[in-house]
Amino acid sequence: MEFTQQTHDPGADGLHSGIMPNLVFSPLGADLGISVLGGMGLSQGIWRLTETGQLSFVAAEMRAEAYVASVIGGRQFRLLTEELDRLQEFGDKISLYSGQSGHYGDLVHLVATPVHGTDYMVAAVPDGSGLSVLRREPSGGLMQVSQLADSDEAYLAGPIALAAVQTVSGRTMVFAASQQESGISAFEVTAAGGLTRRASLGIEEEGVSFRPNLLETVTLEGRDFLLAGSFEAGAISVLEVTGSGALTLLDNTLDDRQTRFGGISVLQTLSHEGQVYVLAGGADDGLSLLQLLPNGQMVHLDTVSDTRALGLNNPNAVALTVFGGALHVVATSEREAGLSLLSAPLLPGREVVIGTEGADVLGIGADGGLIWDGGGADTLIGGAGADLFVLVQDGAPDEIRGFAPGQDRVDLSDWEGLYSTLQIGLETLSDGARITYGADVLTLRTASGAEIGWREILETDMLGIVRIAPPEFLTTQTDAPDVLLGGEGNDTINGAGGGDVITGMGGNDRLLGEAGADILRGGPGRDTLIGGTGADSLYGGDGNDSLEGLSSVDLLFGEAGHDTLAGGIGADTLYGGSGHDRLLGNTGVDLIYGGDGNDWISPGNGVDVVYGDGGNDTVIGRTGWDTLFGGDGDDSLLGSEGQDDLHGEAGDDTLSGGFGFDFLYGGDGQDALFGNLGSDLLEGGSGNDSLFGATGNDTLRGGPGHDVIQGSQGLDVIEGGPGNDTMRGGSLADEFIFRRGDDRDAILDFEAAHDILMLDAALVDGPANAQTVLDRHASFGDGTVTLDFGSGDIIEVTLYLGLGDLADNIQFL
Repeated sequence: MEFTQQTHDPGADGLHSGIMPNLVFSPLGADLGISVLGGMGLSQGIWRLTETGQLSFVAAEMRAEAYVASVIGGRQFRLLTEELDRLQEFGDKISLYSGQSGHYGDLVHLVATPVHGTDYMVAAVPDGSGLSVLRREPSGGLMQVSQLADSDEAYLAGPIALAAVQTVSGRTMVFAASQQESGISAFEVTAAGGLTRRASLGIEEEGVSFRPNLLETVTLEGRDFLLAGSFEAGAISVLEVTGSGALTLLDNTLDDRQTRFGGISVLQTLSHEGQVYVLAGGADDGLSLLQLLPNGQMVHLDTVSDTRALGLNNPNAVALTVFGGALHVVATSEREAGLSLLSAPLLPGREVVIGTEGADVLGIGADGGLIWDGGGADTLIGGAGADLFVLVQDGAPDEIRGFAPGQDRVDLSDWEGLYSTLQIGLETLSDGARITYGADVLTLRTASGAEIGWREILETDMLGIVRIAPPEFLTTQTDAPDVLLGGEGNDTINGAGGGDVITGMGGNDRLLGEAGADILRGGPGRDTLIGGTGADSLYGGDGNDSLEGLSSVDLLFGEAGHDTLAGGIGADTLYGGSGHDRLLGNTGVDLIYGGDGNDWISPGNGVDVVYGDGGNDTVIGRTGWDTLFGGDGDDSLLGSEGQDDLHGEAGDDTLSGGFGFDFLYGGDGQDALFGNLGSDLLEGGSGNDSLFGATGNDTLRGGPGHDVIQGSQGLDVIEGGPGNDTMRGGSLADEFIFRRGDDRDAILDFEAAHDILMLDAALVDGPANAQTVLDRHASFGDGTVTLDFGSGDIIEVTLYLGLGDLADNIQFL
């Protein structure tokens, strides 16, 4: 279905309302009259629409200057009598300016809400807050019956849009949207003219993440729907109004390159012969026609962009009607004078066929239409007309027969993550093509029996409009222990009080344990689990999950995927599992296991124990006396404040003690150890290690391997251990230890005035005497002394003073 006729009539000179005009259809002889009633002033333009779709300007007139005075929300308004008469007679809604001033502070939104024969109207002032219920008196006046103030439970600050519906359950419901608070509230209008809140949906309830500015209601196949448009997001959301008046988010549709409702400013619906058409337009200069399906999904039918021959630059009012066998759309522009007309023929045989969750065979007539396959392995059979096939993502193989490239369309917008035809797999068949995307397989059989190649695929609109799968809202209001199970969609489940067991199943779920000792299992997908108060156990499952314990003694298991775990207050135990995880213990005495993968771990404040396990991990101890184990891989361990115990273990690790008296053990591999501030113990372990004591009286032991050791500032004790080691003491009096079996070591900055060379008595035969050692084992070079004890044990000392001074500084173990 598409707009085959597009025209624009500029009307009379100076006849233009850039401020939200109202469009009204009325009979004009055998034709249809269209009145454009300016939002400011009293002028109106009248156009004629013939049965053949011809648009022509008739006249410009002045409306009668008759007003009804009324107090709304404590403020005085003067509203046009004829507009109130029309609202009372035909229902629906209208926006008016007091005295037709056109000033935002004088704007009021009105929606008709008759209850049991009483003509109530609900009013909202965007420049204020709350709602007012008015009653039209026999005299024509307006009386305020009740007023509802904004509250913490409702979204009524700066109400910018209203809509109402007489639900299939018999309730009169009114809906208000607040941009200031990013939410929608639903109220039932009582017989006495009061308002009873039935639902609120917004950021607080995880319902919408944008600010709505437009609302429309419609009933389709026994279900009531609320459509919400968002200027900022360029989005249209579809919500179902349940029998109790609650709201359930079903679909989110976003503007893209194929549509024209970015910065949405107009949104209208039309029900005709069991089908609901939706028209939307906005700041990107054009209009898009969509169709609402009985399941709440919207599909894109056609889009018209502004041209020099049209007047769709920032449309500010639209209206839809069926006349002469066609769907007609009339629109005005904020910036261009006149009236634009778009017409799409309504073929009498056009069908909408809806499948089930089983394996269906669905066909359509010669006049074309739309087929929605539902779940299961389905066969869809097109007709001679232009058909639209809408597929769901179910992992079952589907087949379309009679497909005509260039005429028919396929809508795959339900296939999550599909944003380009280049993402699909294509197999060319002799009579069509086979498309694959993840677990979904779609076979296209052409009506002509010809194959379909990449060119035809790229030229065919297959993606539909951009959709975001909404969450499924499953909540409990009980404080008893509950067992709650989500579905395969994106669920939000709130356990409330009690020790609950909550399982998200498939989809990107949000699980809230709240009070009590809860067990939360995310399952597959990118899940968010929040334990709340109580000793909770959280299991992320597959996918990149976020787990937060909040308070008490919690157990967090990230499991597969790149997860983020936060323990919160209390003595928590965190298991990252496989994947590159981020683990944060926060306050309390925490026990953390990184698991496989390159993890980032910070136990937080407290006396914590961390095991990095497999992978190249980064562990930051923060404040407290922490014990950190790097595990396998090339790890980085930072003790930060407190007396920390760091163990690099296997791999080439980097250890930094930070502030405090720390213990650093490199383990296997070529490690780098930094004591930093404090009197630290550094042991390199096996491998060629680098040890830096920095500030403080440090003890540095290289261990097996060719090590580089530097004491820096402080009274340091340095021992190279087995292997060919290089040592520097730094400032102040340092002690160097050399034992049998330590191989060949070098001291590069020995100061006889301060330093001590501590030798193992087993290195020499006979009495352990410093001068005897020099006489028997020393050889002298340019500023160096080399002591060779045989069997490969050699120490080379670089001196700053004479030989006699060195003898005074040799001692024995």
